[in-house]
Amino acid sequence: MWLTIRSLAFASALLTCAGQTQHLAVTHVTVIDVESGRTQPDMTVVAGGSRISAVVPAAGAKVPSGSRIVDGRGKFLIPGLWDMHVHMFSELPPTVQDQSARTYFAPAFLAHGITGVRSMFDDLGAIRRLKEEIPGFDVVTAGPVLDGDPPYFRGFIGCKTPEEARAAVRAVKRDGGDFVKVYSLLSREAFFAIVDESAKVGLRFAGHLPNSVTAAEASDAGQLSFEHLMGVPNDPALFARFVKNGTWQTPTLVALRAPAFAGDPVFENDPRASGVPEPIRQYWKMQLADMTHWGSAADRKSKFEQQLQTVGAMQRAGVKILAGSDTPNPYVFPGISLHEELALLVTAGLTPAEALRAATQHPAEVLGRLDRAGSIAPGKDADLVLLDGDPLADIRNTRRISAVILKGELR
Repeated sequence: MWLTIRSLAFASALLTCAGQTQHLAVTHVTVIDVESGRTQPDMTVVAGGSRISAVVPAAGAKVPSGSRIVDGRGKFLIPGLWDMHVHMFSELPPTVQDQSARTYFAPAFLAHGITGVRSMFDDLGAIRRLKEEIPGFDVVTAGPVLDGDPPYFRGFIGCKTPEEARAAVRAVKRDGGDFVKVYSLLSREAFFAIVDESAKVGLRFAGHLPNSVTAAEASDAGQLSFEHLMGVPNDPALFARFVKNGTWQTPTLVALRAPAFAGDPVFENDPRASGVPEPIRQYWKMQLADMTHWGSAADRKSKFEQQLQTVGAMQRAGVKILAGSDTPNPYVFPGISLHEELALLVTAGLTPAEALRAATQHPAEVLGRLDRAGSIAPGKDADLVLLDGDPLADIRNTRRISAVILKGELR
């Protein structure tokens, strides 16, 4: 299901003209309490403007006059989902970045119930323009990535010395970045300079585990989240350290499966690829060709199985997990791949409720937004997804989307 910005704006304009945006009520719906992992049947949820104003039993519920009514009988309501690891602009050539992000990435996220994303490497100016064009769609972003010198990727900031690293942190702060992303090639000296300077300017730092430090050192230094399980062995002592330090993990299993299945015709002939912009398909082809040289197919699949086991072990140890897709890496389709990530988290050993928390309550917690997001309660943002099936019974039911509500407006 692909939408365009024009169609989204048109739908919003229709609602506005009809005078139906002030109040919206989802009636007789089963609310999913993501914190407890239980259902609340036959409830009415009222949104007054961009916030939830009431969550009450349907019997006797008072719905404001003139509200737009959505019949929730037989349906299930969850908070809006977050994809906690995406790239919307920077994997594309500059000439197609802005347009593709507006007509491909953001609409696909919204269509699949994703009302917020954590951008791990994107142009800050483009992010600002995107927010202006889709009011209410949440984007938390690092902007440029801080790496060693020379950096791994075009658009990264190379930091050869501690002084350059500190200057890069200040630049991220100055230009409006919400956090600092660190990368693999940073020297120890540059990494710890970033740690110190980030604290001084009031930003958290997250990202790859630099090759120059251990996972324990980075956790002790305050790294907020590790991405892609890099440098994270299946080690109970390390997991206990993560729990103690409040270090989050974003496994991006849906992206890690690409090396396991690179060269597999069934995987690489996914019919959904026909709807992917050509520059991204070319990027995928180049990346997959490289991945086939990362050992035999059996070895690569074995590694993926080990990564699944590591995620399950971390969950059992109490390490907090974030759901992220790493869009648009090979065969990671924007929107639907977050739902595939949730299913992979369940395969790894999480319960459906735990997987759902990884895309709702946990993002709100790590972003410091529990007072306004992550669950369905009065005063919270009216970012909601109406489902045709119970996600606690089968996590794949998150894909059965009946409606998406963004800041109180039916999309």
